[in-house]
Amino acid sequence: MADIKAASKNDKLDLAESTAPAKPVKVEKSKKDKKPFFLVRFWRAIVRWFKELKSEAKKVTWPTFKQVCKSTLVVAVMTVLVGALVVVSDLVFRNGLSLFIGIFK
Repeated sequence: MADIKAASKNDKLDLAESTAPAKPVKVEKSKKDKKPFFLVRFWRAIVRWFKELKSEAKKVTWPTFKQVCKSTLVVAVMTVLVGALVVVSDLVFRNGLSLFIGIFK
């Protein structure tokens, strides 16, 4: 029984020693561990970005020519309608304001 208690005390001492902070060890960097020049890393990032862009573009479901034509026509018609609405409302407000000012002269 005494041996078990002595062994557990030794184990506790070993644990206490192993949890102490270790001293930093200087590790020399080999040429493989060094970071490449920042322009090289920048260029690699650009190349990786374009590769990812290409792979994402392949996943896109592109519209057909007919869908593009329909959408373009809708946008053109709506642009003309909104422009006409702006012109008409401008004329109404301008003439209304002229009449309103003319009443009080």
